[in-house]
Amino acid sequence: MSTNRPKTRFVLISTARSGTTVVMRTLRSHPDVRAHEEIFHRKRTQDDFSADFLANHDIGLRETAPIQFAYDILNHGDGHPCVGFKMWPGQERDTSDAILRDPDVHKIILERKNKLGGFSSQELARKSGVWHSNNGPAEAKEPLKLAFEEQRFRKFVRGQQRNFEQVRQKAEGPCLFFSYSDILNGQIGRIPPFLNLNSADLEIPLAKIHSNNLLDRFIPEDRDQVIAVLEDLGHADWAIET
Repeated sequence: MSTNRPKTRFVLISTARSGTTVVMRTLRSHPDVRAHEEIFHRKRTQDDFSADFLANHDIGLRETAPIQFAYDILNHGDGHPCVGFKMWPGQERDTSDAILRDPDVHKIILERKNKLGGFSSQELARKSGVWHSNNGPAEAKEPLKLAFEEQRFRKFVRGQQRNFEQVRQKAEGPCLFFSYSDILNGQIGRIPPFLNLNSADLEIPLAKIHSNNLLDRFIPEDRDQVIAVLEDLGHADWAIET
């Protein structure tokens, strides 16, 4: 094992549109952190990795030996004492399972518990092509409105709940269970101490793109149906995200 291995290794386990970009960019503003994005994303190329990493590791292992590739990332900090990346539970299932069960890897488990918020945010991002904003809420143009697809939403809820239940069951070692609401409520400062980082001025770079009133994201004629489905699921509170 390399003597240059980072002191703290971490993985952010979450799903799309749950605040992961905010978390990783915020951590990246800390001088002791090397925070990679989604290393198993199909659009990640060798340009997303440092020259030093590429000189010492085979990026082809991402396809042929993903567990080894993940640990190559975690063990190569480019001089930073804290290094990590993010991934989704369904990406490279064997790799995520190995990491979850590793007591030497810190796990930040970030869940957007308001499933209507996660679902509508993903749908709006897909339809608009706008996934992130650095310039405040994207309300300058007429906001896009969604037709409510009940069966797709119910399937989304089931999949999310199943994935995070499996994550909770498999997770061993140091785990920080964090939520999207924690980000909205200014709790992101809980993460650095969990990663054994000293205090530093962190830059929180992104603003929330869409309104917290989730019913406003849907066309008016579908809003009663949204409310009825939420009530059937026992989550009328999901109409507002705080």
